[in-house]
Amino acid sequence: MTCFEARLGCLLPNIEDHLLKMIHYNDEIFALSAKLQVSLPIHKLFTTPLWRKLVYAEDYFFGNGQQLVDETIDKIKDLEKSGKLQDGDYNFLTYLISRPELSYKDVSIITLSLFGDGLNTTVPTLLFTIFCLAKCPRAQEKAYKEISQFLPQEGEITPEIINKLVYLKACVKEAARSRHKKNSTEKRGDWWIPSTSRDLERRPTFFASLKTSQTLSSIRDIVKFDDAKINIGGGYDSTTGIFTAPRNGIYIFSCAIMANGGGEVQFQLNKNDQLYTAGYASKSGYGAQTVNSLVELRTGDKVYIKHRTGLSQNVLGGHYSTFSGYLLSK
Repeated sequence: MTCFEARLGCLLPNIEDHLLKMIHYNDEIFALSAKLQVSLPIHKLFTTPLWRKLVYAEDYFFGNGQQLVDETIDKIKDLEKSGKLQDGDYNFLTYLISRPELSYKDVSIITLSLFGDGLNTTVPTLLFTIFCLAKCPRAQEKAYKEISQFLPQEGEITPEIINKLVYLKACVKEAARSRHKKNSTEKRGDWWIPSTSRDLERRPTFFASLKTSQTLSSIRDIVKFDDAKINIGGGYDSTTGIFTAPRNGIYIFSCAIMANGGGEVQFQLNKNDQLYTAGYASKSGYGAQTVNSLVELRTGDKVYIKHRTGLSQNVLGGHYSTFSGYLLSK
């Protein structure tokens, strides 16, 4: 491990329990981060179960990582005091420690960033490179011939050998460029240029709750979620309860309706004037139901929550009933 110049023992037959947990929580960080990325950003307003799991996983992973930092720095100091620290030993950490402008906290953050980023990038880079080679048999054959020519059947792989693998390194760089191009750039004419970092900030997103309970007595009644806590892009109108799409794309909508008292509420999510998904908050005390929908919209299309019956029914306010949505993809 570059950060600590030590093997953690993750590949040993009898791996220690805390290392197994670090591997597990590193996987959790991957999975939970991905889920948060494509789910409604409610965790920015409230502490959700998904967010709590991610925080716990990161606390465990980086907490153990900090122990490794502390142990390695103590080892370096002991070697320095005894005069046994050799040139080239612990290059990374000794360099950071020698910088007067860096505090102990700075050294820890930089080291943990390298530690975590190495785990987060090495495997995806390797997998995507293999995928690209599998999609291009000609390149795969050329890389195979180069590896067969320069890699020994036995013995260590030295920096000198790696420097000879010119075509393989080019494959890794091209795979990284291709992956970066799709995720972080946009095409204008014949050129790929970096996408604006503000794209996520401009992505239409809203979250509104019902502050005051609302009685629905007509099948035409729309639930007016009157407290818009987030309204990026201005697509949601809290006076009408209608979201108007400001741009084309696939949107995610989520609606939670709670019936007041022992009543029930029959409701539906409409795209323009058409039923899209239906919901029913039952009579079991304060019955509630959440409806999630993926909807393809064009600019100007309208989405809203409305009554499904002519019976008089009451939707509970007090921020128990909510309506939210955001643009998932173009």
